[in-house]
Amino acid sequence: SDNSPASGSFSLGLDPSDSTQWAIRWRGEVYWKSGSFQHGFLEVFLSNSSYDFFYVSNENETYFNYTVKKAVTIFPRLKLNSEGELVSYKADSVASQVSCTKNMSIGCMKLNVPECSRSLGNNVFQQHVGYMSNTGFKFSETDNLSRIDCQAKCLDDCSCVAYASKNDDGTGCEIWSTGVSFTESVTGDNKPEVKREVFILEPRGVGKTNQRVLFDEIGGGAMASTKNDTLISRRTDGHDKQLDVFSFESIVAATNCFSVGNKLGEGGFGPVYKGKLVDGREIAVKRLSSHSGQGLVEFKNEAILIAKLQHTNLVRLLGFCIQVEEKMLIYEYMPNKSLDFFIFESEKKYMLNWKERLNIIEGIAQGLIYLHKYSRLKVIHRDLKASNILLDHEMIPKISDFGMARIFGLNESEANTKRVVGTFTEKHPLIILTSSGYMAPEYAIHGIVSTKTDVFSFGVLLLEIAWQLWNEGQGTVLIDPILDESCNQNEALRCIHVGLLCVQNHAIDRPTMADVVSMLSNETVQLPAPKQPAFFIYAAEEEADIGETKWNNCSINHVTVSVMEAR
Repeated sequence: SDNSPASGSFSLGLDPSDSTQWAIRWRGEVYWKSGSFQHGFLEVFLSNSSYDFFYVSNENETYFNYTVKKAVTIFPRLKLNSEGELVSYKADSVASQVSCTKNMSIGCMKLNVPECSRSLGNNVFQQHVGYMSNTGFKFSETDNLSRIDCQAKCLDDCSCVAYASKNDDGTGCEIWSTGVSFTESVTGDNKPEVKREVFILEPRGVGKTNQRVLFDEIGGGAMASTKNDTLISRRTDGHDKQLDVFSFESIVAATNCFSVGNKLGEGGFGPVYKGKLVDGREIAVKRLSSHSGQGLVEFKNEAILIAKLQHTNLVRLLGFCIQVEEKMLIYEYMPNKSLDFFIFESEKKYMLNWKERLNIIEGIAQGLIYLHKYSRLKVIHRDLKASNILLDHEMIPKISDFGMARIFGLNESEANTKRVVGTFTEKHPLIILTSSGYMAPEYAIHGIVSTKTDVFSFGVLLLEIAWQLWNEGQGTVLIDPILDESCNQNEALRCIHVGLLCVQNHAIDRPTMADVVSMLSNETVQLPAPKQPAFFIYAAEEEADIGETKWNNCSINHVTVSVMEAR
């Protein structure tokens, strides 16, 4: 190496089989040939050289020598470095260079390639500086291995994903197999004693380009991984922000080649599979279908948003995978699937008692108020429905599927969109159903998006039933009979009442999510009487301000209060 004067793995001399040319050998095997001398000069260094090369061959002797040109004032250098590169220096700059590792110079020989390294495809070793999570396999010091030797050792091992020189002087070799992680260091790092230069096997080409675009938009919170599920992350703004970028091979292995037995379901994005990584973590993989109406825009939207949002009632994104045309999002696995699995299946709905249902309602409300008011970004979900509410092992609800979400400025209350999500149909007398979610009338008809768009969808989630029963004073009929023993009727009627307020036809008549949380958690708050909800479609002039509505519980004379209650 540059720091060790010991003999390395490369040597330079005349080719014994053809003394008219130079040869670089790598541990005895010819690595590069110069081509024959022409007119007494070494052909590869003719251009821009500071040397005159002379070759003599007759019946008595064969040799070559070189001298520095008379016009050269600073003595040049000709160096064979530890990477096997032959470099000619003029002063402090490189005049010419031979390299078989960077640019495959003319004369590079094709060496025997290990069987397992032939399947690397677009994967190449990329240099990073940082910290490995654990110790790899270290080769003996007596092997006198250079960095190039170490790379060859890694290529000989089909499970190897990274390698590094073992010693500070660039000698020695340490390699890592599957299941390791690497954190890349940034300026100002205070752990120089463990920081090292590591070469990691990463994809290149189309998929890599798409990944780099996504990395930049996420804000440096992710970097490309190896062919296995290795995590590479950067520290930004003093916080550890880690997002896995999984290789396609690791996801194929985790999902048993996307087997039918691992398939959890299918949505607008495409099929969803259960998987298990080599470190034992269970994951859910959303694989973008080629027939899906969603594409890279929605894929990036979801990855970028969830990477920047953190709340107990939002699903956690572990990472993503891009491999040419393959696009996948990898989430934490939710063992209890989604809310629709419980409330729409006759056998499963008995598993949710009233307390659990109320906790789910309140959790969804907390997640939405975070998106609308307390997150770094003001986010309108636009695709809220039962199938997008996931339930963890403790039945805590997690809002998922942010592919259609819209980011607002902190001072914006509404916006128009030319792209209305879903197919507009009218299958139910109370709600407007779409293939993507429950659409508020002003959104479906006029393309107006605001926080009240999500409020409408939340109201439908509370109800999933009809207005007429409430209007006739038969609110208790709406309560599922299976909840008779566990249900608190006052709480249930209050949820129905709030749900009806959330699905009012005009956005200005709907409460904000902050109002909703207050109504659900505080029984002393008097609720206004709901108007007829949006159970039919008509074009109506939308009130100017649909951002915030202050709820007043007093009558027109500011003295008495009338509250509608179902019998």
